[in-house]
Amino acid sequence: MKKRGFTFLFIFGIAVFFPFLRASSAVIYATPEEVLTLLFPRATLDKETKQLSPEQKESLKKKLGATLSKDEWSFTIARAGQKIIGYALVDHEIGKTDPITFMTAISPTGEVLEVEILVYRESYGSEIKNKSFRQQFKNKTVQDPLKLGKDISNITGATLSSRAVTRGVKRALALWNVFYGP
Repeated sequence: MKKRGFTFLFIFGIAVFFPFLRASSAVIYATPEEVLTLLFPRATLDKETKQLSPEQKESLKKKLGATLSKDEWSFTIARAGQKIIGYALVDHEIGKTDPITFMTAISPTGEVLEVEILVYRESYGSEIKNKSFRQQFKNKTVQDPLKLGKDISNITGATLSSRAVTRGVKRALALWNVFYGP
């Protein structure tokens, strides 16, 4: 009888706690340095940390419909000689439960040059890594709606990841506009 009780408790314990014991499924696609080298070959790359003022943070909250989690943001500035040829921001956005790490590269005129998924940690939705999804952001600016189902197509089975990256790119453009825009 004791053996049956132990077996029942063991199986019950696995059934109850197994969903919480998942292994990390992080896939590292690229490092920021690798992506920057591909996007801006032969460029000089400098990091620049910018601080949002309380007024800027409040304005962005209204524009984005969400509170920013931090005040400091680090952009990489790519230069060819003295001329700025692009900016890049590495950021994270929560998909379903885990952060998605991505880079948004922005032109000197404020258009998206490229969106790259650097690290994907969710068990579903990695299709956002596909070029067909990421290409939708190319040439978007802060004036574009950047809204899933409007100017950005959703990926079936990856709705939360699609939404997360869309939110993140919109935030990157809004931050670029505050710090470097016209």
